[in-house]
Amino acid sequence: MNEHQQAGRINSFGASNWSHERIRSANEFARANGQGTFQPAVLNSAWQSRSASRGRSASASSGTDGRDARAWYEQTQMPLLAWSPLASGFFSGRFRRDNLHTFGEREWDRVCVQTYANEANFQRLERAEQLGIEKGVSGAQIALAYVMNQPMNIFAEVGSSSINKFKENMEASKLRLMPGELSWLDLRSGSR
Repeated sequence: MNEHQQAGRINSFGASNWSHERIRSANEFARANGQGTFQPAVLNSAWQSRSASRGRSASASSGTDGRDARAWYEQTQMPLLAWSPLASGFFSGRFRRDNLHTFGEREWDRVCVQTYANEANFQRLERAEQLGIEKGVSGAQIALAYVMNQPMNIFAEVGSSSINKFKENMEASKLRLMPGELSWLDLRSGSR
């Protein structure tokens, strides 16, 4: 990548779905060998959501598993392009404990159920909806605001199925959540 950058074929380079440990190791190797690193002008594109995922190799997940990654991104301020911040639609509210059997026709719905439909995520969803009611917004907006309010240099990559959803996502990007609310939403705290 350094050769391509030095030849002017690319301006910068980044990673996709690399763990923070892998990026840190690559940077250490690059420095030791007089090469450019992944920092500061590049980014990692990684899964970032307030959900816990089954079988997902998350490089910046929520909960206790992602604590070290979050701390590293906060310290380095390396830009992070977070994909699937709404957990593939899980935080839309369509998926409930009592209707999971109805999602079988569309493959992506099945993947969402298999990946995200666990008790911890239903608790996160309920908390997002509760806080959304208090703030006059949807639970999905709270879930997106959760990602956007992390103390990292983070950018959320979210798809919108309609202009109304796009507008809701834009409104969510303006919501400010307090540290206690973030911890409570992620089940790290029993109170706000």
